[in-house]
Amino acid sequence: MNNLDLKKLILTTKKEDKELSVAYSLVLGQVEKQTVGKIGVTKSEKELILDGAKKELKEQKQSKEAGAPYSEKTIAGCEKIISELGVKQLSERETEYAIKDIIEMDGKNSVMKILKEKFGEKVNMQIASNIL
Repeated sequence: MNNLDLKKLILTTKKEDKELSVAYSLVLGQVEKQTVGKIGVTKSEKELILDGAKKELKEQKQSKEAGAPYSEKTIAGCEKIISELGVKQLSERETEYAIKDIIEMDGKNSVMKILKEKFGEKVNMQIASNIL
C-alpha cells in the first residue's frame, strides 16, 4: 500500500461506508503530518502509512479511555491497515520460548534488550514483560 492506494481506498469506501472513509482520511492526515514541509524523509510510503495508522489508533484509544469522542470504525480501519502492513508479532507461546532460550544463554538481566534486538517489532514487549 502506498499513498495513492490509500487515497483510492478513501474514495472507494466513501459511498459504501462514509465513516470508514473518514478513518482512512485520518490515517492519511497522520502521514501528511510526517511529510509535509519536511526535507529528506527517509521512510518508505509503506512505513509512513503504518506509522500514521499506529499514531491514529493510539489517539483514538486514548480518546476512548478519556471518555472523549472516538470512532470504532477508525479503530477498526487502523487495525486493518496495521495488520496488512505491519510485521506479524510472535504469539505468547513463541515469546515464552524465545525468552527461555535467551535466559539460558545470557540470564534475565538482558532478556528484554536481546528480545528487542533479535525480534524487533515481532515481539510484544508487554507480553514479554509479563512472562518475566
